[in-house]
Amino acid sequence: PTPLPTPAPPAAPARGTRRRTALVATTALLLGAFGTAAFLLDDPDDGYPEAAPVAATSSSAPSTAPAKPTATATPTPAPSAPTPSAPAAAPGYTAVYTGVELVSPDHDYEFDLKTGKVMGEETATWFLARTATGFVLGEHNDAYVSDGNRLGTAECLSGLETKPVTRLEFAGLVGKAFCVRGQDPRDVAVVRVLSASPGDGPVKVSLDYYRKG
Repeated sequence: PTPLPTPAPPAAPARGTRRRTALVATTALLLGAFGTAAFLLDDPDDGYPEAAPVAATSSSAPSTAPAKPTATATPTPAPSAPTPSAPAAAPGYTAVYTGVELVSPDHDYEFDLKTGKVMGEETATWFLARTATGFVLGEHNDAYVSDGNRLGTAECLSGLETKPVTRLEFAGLVGKAFCVRGQDPRDVAVVRVLSASPGDGPVKVSLDYYRKG
């Protein structure tokens, strides 16, 4: 038989060709991987919302200086009005009662100066009666009207000796004080007219009674 022809051995690659081919392939793979990663990172439509930037915070809160106390001005109190001094008292006279307020509803009632009460007409021994327009003194009584609403026994006795009066009309007495000396000259009453209604209405007074000895 005719012998088969022997195939020729494959040609050996040139020196350095296999190493260069492997290096090119590796470089291409690396470039492809980096390109894919860059595409994924830079693609704005990757389906994930962008994270909001986080502001930098300090680890310690800033210290706040304490507020300075506001100075408060101390109000200066207004000077009080001077207290009026008590009316001068005559030597030897002492108060039996003071500041008794009484009301006579009409002319049928009079003021009992001795007891400091309101009594029916013509029942008191030392009285101050009234009409629809003024006061009526008892027999052998005299009176003095002060210019103000404060009257002491010293001014009363002096006024009785220098400016006695016999008429005591309501119109000129409201807000003033007058005094009455009784038939017994040791008895003195100071009367302050607080109010007097027109006609035969109520009359309100404040009474002080002083007696000597």
